[in-house]
Amino acid sequence: MNRLVLATTVLAAMTIFAHARAENIATPDRDEAGIKSVIAQFQEALKAKSESGLAKLFTNPDAPVTGAASQAAFEFVRATKKADAPKVLDSTGGKFAGQMAKLKMTAEEKFSNVKIDSDGTVAAVSFDFTFLADGKPANLGKEAWLMVKTEQGWKISSIAYSINFPPKTQG
Repeated sequence: MNRLVLATTVLAAMTIFAHARAENIATPDRDEAGIKSVIAQFQEALKAKSESGLAKLFTNPDAPVTGAASQAAFEFVRATKKADAPKVLDSTGGKFAGQMAKLKMTAEEKFSNVKIDSDGTVAAVSFDFTFLADGKPANLGKEAWLMVKTEQGWKISSIAYSINFPPKTQG
């Protein structure tokens, strides 16, 4: 009889512990505020052309940054600018930060439709963007970031974005 009571008690304790642990896993602290802070820092550093401000947002200087041209943008560039232009542009966080800091024009990126999927340790962030050069739309499309939470906070581990030229205004 004592073994039955002991076994039942242990089983009940394990069930309670497992249930409590499952609730913790099912409802993690997603830390959307921390992720939104990185988004705002990215926009501010880009606007300020701060190479160090942008670079510090990546997990490391070699984090991939990949742009993929839409078919229309690809065909336009091939026809008018560079006959052997690639459809996919591979870069890194470090190179991206350096290029943005050296731009001759003002630069700003506006985000809308921001979606965050996070478990508090990793996050997928996506949004629509418009890249403004000297206040005018120069590129627009979708952008996606993969992020990880490091000891220093959220960092971008990769970026992928589309390359679409804005429609020409008829005048």
